[in-house]
Amino acid sequence: IQGSLPKYYYGSNLVSLPRTELSNAIDKLSTDLGLPLREAIITRIDIGMNVEVDNPPRSYFSYFGKIYSLTCKIFSAWIVQSILCFYDKVKEAKAHKDPLLTSEMLDKNILRYEIRYKHSWLKHYFKRNIKAKELFAKDPIVYLDLIAEWYLKYDDIIKIDIMKPKFE
Repeated sequence: IQGSLPKYYYGSNLVSLPRTELSNAIDKLSTDLGLPLREAIITRIDIGMNVEVDNPPRSYFSYFGKIYSLTCKIFSAWIVQSILCFYDKVKEAKAHKDPLLTSEMLDKNILRYEIRYKHSWLKHYFKRNIKAKELFAKDPIVYLDLIAEWYLKYDDIIKIDIMKPKFE
């Protein structure tokens, strides 16, 4: 099964799916498909954040050092992959005719920072397959590790004359 959980659950991927709603989204999809998806092995997970900025998102790309000419950079070592992306979220929402894209949002500059972790990266990092239920387990170690890695990848980028945004 492939696709965006926020798009499935909310009808849009302009809305972030908080950890507190992950189990509801998985359970709804399980019911709709008649499959026990809490036990499903995660083959890709995207961790991201939308940041409202003063200027068009593309004007910030050059501040990200070596990855300035790309909107997505693939980090791979043999078959272990994660993909780092910066892109214009409003432009993407327009292209996909997102139903939650309002006229007010069309005037906003929203920069998306996202990492797409592939199955090979997840298995390499955690030394095992990760199941869907681990993303919303009472012990949030898998979720917290993914968020920490997402932040550290951003922090590792050599930024040229740019202030670091505050992640709360």
